[in-house]
Amino acid sequence: MNDRVDPHALPGAFSTQYNIVTTVDVAGVLAGKPASDCIWMTDNSPTSTGKGSAALETVCRRGQVLNWLVYSLDSEQRPDGSYPPIARILNIAFLRGDTDFLAAYDAGFDVKVFGAPDRIRSPYTPVYAYWAGMVPVDAGLGRTRYRMTVEIAGVGGGRPTYVELSQPSITIDG
Repeated sequence: MNDRVDPHALPGAFSTQYNIVTTVDVAGVLAGKPASDCIWMTDNSPTSTGKGSAALETVCRRGQVLNWLVYSLDSEQRPDGSYPPIARILNIAFLRGDTDFLAAYDAGFDVKVFGAPDRIRSPYTPVYAYWAGMVPVDAGLGRTRYRMTVEIAGVGGGRPTYVELSQPSITIDG
């Protein structure tokens, strides 16, 4: 569903917050597959485009809260009692111009990280970690790309793997 939807045809469809969900095939990324084959994004905005790809364009309005969440495929406990590596959002930065990325705060978004500890894996590893921020009420209309850096925990305590997504964007239409 990549066609724009007439928002007037969907009374009440515009929520005060949208969830931008990124699903990561961790095993695929660690096996060296291209990110485009291992990462899918979607949201609950009725007018967004690019759903199911790494180039999601979330259509939102000033004052709406945006929540960025990441889910890892195959995150269940293994028969040997260990857990596979998980993915988490390391950073979100917004694009100004063609190449200059800004921290979310510098772009007018007061984005914060939320989550609760996963006492099974580690008291320092969140069960879920999500980033949330409000679209500034004085933000200009139009499209802004952002870069989201996803970190995948190192296997067996090894070095983490990083994947940068620089195709997603938000479009403020009102």
